[in-house]
Amino acid sequence: MTILCGTQADNYKTEKIKFNNLKNYKHMKKVYKRKIVTNVLVKKNKTLATLLTLVVALAWLSQSAYAQAPEEPCFRFFIGYKFLNLGKYSFSHDTHKDDWFLPNSDVPGSAGITELSLRHFAIGSLGFQTPLSRSFSFASDLGILGGTPRDRHANINDERPPANQAFVYSKISISMFITADLLYHIKRFYIGAETQLAFISVESGWDRYSHDQTQKRFNYFPLSLGPKGGFTIPGNNGGRFIIEGTVLLWHTKSFGIQLGFSLP
Repeated sequence: MTILCGTQADNYKTEKIKFNNLKNYKHMKKVYKRKIVTNVLVKKNKTLATLLTLVVALAWLSQSAYAQAPEEPCFRFFIGYKFLNLGKYSFSHDTHKDDWFLPNSDVPGSAGITELSLRHFAIGSLGFQTPLSRSFSFASDLGILGGTPRDRHANINDERPPANQAFVYSKISISMFITADLLYHIKRFYIGAETQLAFISVESGWDRYSHDQTQKRFNYFPLSLGPKGGFTIPGNNGGRFIIEGTVLLWHTKSFGIQLGFSLP
């Protein structure tokens, strides 16, 4: 039997405490890893269960509402509103070279700033829809976006009377979008997924006596993906009135609502 005293006893106790702490740390690390793995498996199982439930629900619904997709290809026309979160953009303007006599004409940005809000748009579109099966269809639309068209004001360094002042501007020169939809039909309702690619071209420059001279041009290609849903009302000659909404989340947040009509 070994007897420790004084400093040796204290050192032994210290080492024992360190050993126990290390042992507890390793044990807790294993427990933590097990919890992480368990949580991941639970999340995966929940995801798989959700997908399985969705597949089963669609399969069951297809038995009672299988003949609700358009029976033949048709054209679609839409008008509506779309929120596309591109934000508010500011454009700095230099003084035009012909206005060299204005104060600080050689300073970048001396003519002032114009702003465009690229968020709220009126839309109009034309597209087609074709059945893929008794319950599924594919649709695609090409449309235009009508946003804030133009911001124009006099140079901030030009204090002459309005009839003689120099002006700067910014405007949307091109704004359009294209969508691709995969739709599942449940009687008069349909749900699905939409992919949307928009193209917005913005230019800024000088307004020279009601004639635009472009200084800069910017192009935006926001891509969005998300769910959509709609409701159809039968019309005359095989046509359908359509009310639909979209909520697009990926890459660029967007949502919209539109009214339309389809013709075979």
